[in-house]
Amino acid sequence: MEEILISLLFILCLSPCSQSFASVNNTVDYKSLVDIKDQFLKQSNSASSATFMSSWNEANPFCSWEGVTCGHEHSDRVTALDLSSIGLAGPLPPAIANLTFLKSLDLSNNGIYGEIPLYLARLQRLEHLNLSFNSFHGDIPAILVTNSSVFQVLDLCCNKLTGKIPLFINSVSPLNYLGFDNNIITGKIPASIGNLTFLEGLYATYNNLEGEIPVEIGGLRSLQVFRVGENNLLGNIPSSFYNLSSLRIISLANNHLSGGISSDIAQAFPNLEILYIARNHFIGSLEILQNVTSLERLDIGVNNFTGVVPPYFGKMQNLVYLNMQRNELKAIDAQDWRFIDSLTNCTSLEMLSLYHNNFGGMLPKSFWNLSIELRDITLGLNNISGSIPFELGRYTNLINFGMEGNLLSGFIPESIGKLKSLQVVSLDQNNLHGIIPYSLSNLTILTNLWLAFNQLTGTIPSSIQNLQNLNDLDLRHNNLTGLIPKELFLIPSLSNTLLLSYNSLTGSLPFEVGHLVNIMSLDFSHNKLNGEIPTSLGSCQLLHELYMGANFFYGPIPISLSNMKSLEMLDLSHNNLSGSIPQSLQNLIYLKYLDLSFNSLEGEVPYKGVFANSSTISLIGNEKICGGIPKLHLQECVFNSKSTKRKSHHLIKIIVPILSFLVLLLAFLLCYTLLYKKQKQSGRRRNLSNSSLSTPFPRISYAKLARATNGFSSSYLVGNGRFGSVYKGTLKDYQAIVAIKVFKLEVHGAFKSFISECDTLRSIRHHNLVRILTSCSSIDQQGRDFKALIFEFMPKGNLDMWLHRDYEKDGDDVLSLEKRLDIIINIADALEYLHHSCEPSIIHCDVKPSNILLDNNMIAHVGDFGLSRMISEAMSTTLQDYSDKSEIKGTIVYFAPEYAEGARPSTSTDVYSFGIIILEMLTGRRPTDDIFKDNLTLYNHVKMVFPHRINDIVDLKMFTEEQIDANKSSFSSIQRCLLSLAEVGLLCSTSLSEKRPGMREVATKLHAIRVSYLQSDENSGVK
Repeated sequence: MEEILISLLFILCLSPCSQSFASVNNTVDYKSLVDIKDQFLKQSNSASSATFMSSWNEANPFCSWEGVTCGHEHSDRVTALDLSSIGLAGPLPPAIANLTFLKSLDLSNNGIYGEIPLYLARLQRLEHLNLSFNSFHGDIPAILVTNSSVFQVLDLCCNKLTGKIPLFINSVSPLNYLGFDNNIITGKIPASIGNLTFLEGLYATYNNLEGEIPVEIGGLRSLQVFRVGENNLLGNIPSSFYNLSSLRIISLANNHLSGGISSDIAQAFPNLEILYIARNHFIGSLEILQNVTSLERLDIGVNNFTGVVPPYFGKMQNLVYLNMQRNELKAIDAQDWRFIDSLTNCTSLEMLSLYHNNFGGMLPKSFWNLSIELRDITLGLNNISGSIPFELGRYTNLINFGMEGNLLSGFIPESIGKLKSLQVVSLDQNNLHGIIPYSLSNLTILTNLWLAFNQLTGTIPSSIQNLQNLNDLDLRHNNLTGLIPKELFLIPSLSNTLLLSYNSLTGSLPFEVGHLVNIMSLDFSHNKLNGEIPTSLGSCQLLHELYMGANFFYGPIPISLSNMKSLEMLDLSHNNLSGSIPQSLQNLIYLKYLDLSFNSLEGEVPYKGVFANSSTISLIGNEKICGGIPKLHLQECVFNSKSTKRKSHHLIKIIVPILSFLVLLLAFLLCYTLLYKKQKQSGRRRNLSNSSLSTPFPRISYAKLARATNGFSSSYLVGNGRFGSVYKGTLKDYQAIVAIKVFKLEVHGAFKSFISECDTLRSIRHHNLVRILTSCSSIDQQGRDFKALIFEFMPKGNLDMWLHRDYEKDGDDVLSLEKRLDIIINIADALEYLHHSCEPSIIHCDVKPSNILLDNNMIAHVGDFGLSRMISEAMSTTLQDYSDKSEIKGTIVYFAPEYAEGARPSTSTDVYSFGIIILEMLTGRRPTDDIFKDNLTLYNHVKMVFPHRINDIVDLKMFTEEQIDANKSSFSSIQRCLLSLAEVGLLCSTSLSEKRPGMREVATKLHAIRVSYLQSDENSGVK
């Protein structure tokens, strides 16, 4: 019996009870995983995390749960946990620390936040820890890296970590990967980092590190990747750095490093593939680099390198990217250009920039035999001579071709028409001659064509109409002849400039010029044009500048020119114009310069508008004009005797019937009195029929504004700010709906804001700026001062409302990616105008979504100039005026850091605000969103995922389901567009003002992005 019982017990032990026994022994790991699941699912509320953890249930052994790996030696203990990219959120569950056999923990690309807990140090077997792309904040716990003898990988990239790099005191640590790039780490690189003798990769870009690179860095003999760009490091590169013979990637760009590069760099780094040292203060010759033959990408731009480029750069046969712009490099003769001969060996080269150096002499023939993979050739602002050969046509992948500001001669080769990917051609300021190649019409995605200041001859080809994406065409200062083809005016994309001045163009100006309804600047001056000025010009209602002087135009000045309500500059001088000056020109309220000199005009000069200021008009050379304001010193308007007799005879004919009718009029006086009210109302209706938003309003009284808003009722209120409230009102006398900004004069600074906005709006005009109609300066019913501005009403509200509305509640009309891209470009064009096309230039100082208003067509208009400053004013203001932060006006989250710290406002402060708006439009998150705390900002939020995980943070509301599916491909047009926009947004909103681009450069990039996206979108069929 006893033996039977023993046998039964043995069988039971081999039965499922044995598994239960094992489970009992490992209830810690099982319970820990359940606790991890419960806490994360409770905090995350994410469908993806719930789906991922659906296998985490009692029906399955926990070692088979998704993301869970158990060991071989200890088959019932968890050794690896991979929960990456499943939408987790919340703090890290403490139960993780109970998985004491854990060797690998990957929680990357989630929304986990809080400090990195100290209890992770209890995981003594942990070799691999990846917490990247989360929202951890606080310091890096030193215990993580100093209390483990097995730690190999620590990836903390793209979080919100602050504090300093912890000291590394364990010289036998096996750590081989250390990444904390894209955080907010401060302080110096600790000398103790040299103890990590097994370290292969150090990633610390995009932080706030300072001080010098420690000499102890030379102890990292296994190091292959050293990335510390985008920090504030300074000083020279220590000599010990050149002991790191395993280095493949060096990134030191955008710091304050100085000194020279060691002449032993080629021997020191025999496997170097990437060297980024741009935007520092390095000096010396490039001789030291010619033997670094393993390089694939080299960026030394914006430094102080001098001398000749060494002749054997082509030893770098794997070179893809070569940027040497903005140095003091030179070339004089063929001997100096030998480096180009050697670059023909670099068959994968895609980008070559020699921009803004001292290169001179002729390009060698070998230049036109470089890699056919070239996409970007920028050689502008040098002293290069010679011609552009037919071999240019080899570079069929070129997107940007720039050789402006050189000494080129010869013809533009017809082979340029083979470069069908070209978007920008910049050949201005050279000595090119010959005709404009007809093959240019093949470049159908070209956006900018700059050929000004050359010696081009022949005619403008009518085939230019094929350039249906052209924004800018500049042909000034050439020797072009013949007629201006009417086809030129049938390019709908021409919305910026068309400049044809200083040529020898003949014939009349085609009537089709009126098709350029979006053009901002037209210059036909200094040609041989004749005929009458076409009345169709009046259709160009967004035109700011019109130059037609020094031609042979004759006939009257068309009254239709007064329809160009945005016009600021008008030059019709040195022509043969006759007749009177149209009185309606004085109604152009934005016209600030008018030159009608040296014509044959006659009659009375108007008194109002631009004619009221003698310094803004020129009328000399018109001997038959009279009247005008006294400062013009013109003769009084009198008539000769024959004319007087004729008029007297004519008056007699008129007076007799008038006297006859007077009797009848007196008889009907009673009837007139009785019907007065009715006639008055009829007259008012006639006034209404002749009034519209296209006609400037006279100054409006307080009473009319009060009636328009029902006594400024809150039901009419559409916006409220620090200095004013905005009401929607209906001016019944004009049948117009307007926006009325009433200033809160009791608030300190409001009156100054009113004056500033008046001064600014008086001098600017652009189709992407909110249009002011008139103003009101009066007293209200209580006898208090009253100031208001009346604007064209924008029925679609502001951008902030559209970005953050509840679409389920407010409807399905969403801001698609295409609409957002258009709005971004609208804002960029407005700021580019304010910064570069105004005289003087204007800084807005308060660019934010609530100040971006949308019309019926969802076209964006920048408004609210109450804080704006003219550049001259800003520069004349002392720094003390900005030193008190309490006096800084505007919206803090859109402030550039230097402005918030008391620096003078500059155009760069507007660029920063614009960059933040781009990031807000991409993510759908305000800079004040609840997730942005503990030093996490919108900027860091985007930068942490850029470029590889941009889809994790974009606002999905802008996409259709079809677009979301299409965007899963990393090569989709949507993906490329998002990355391009994010790159521009990050570049504009960088904390260092000197690294931000200008708005002209930004606007050009954005227009190119739109063209590229729309073309790709059309080809793919995704809408």
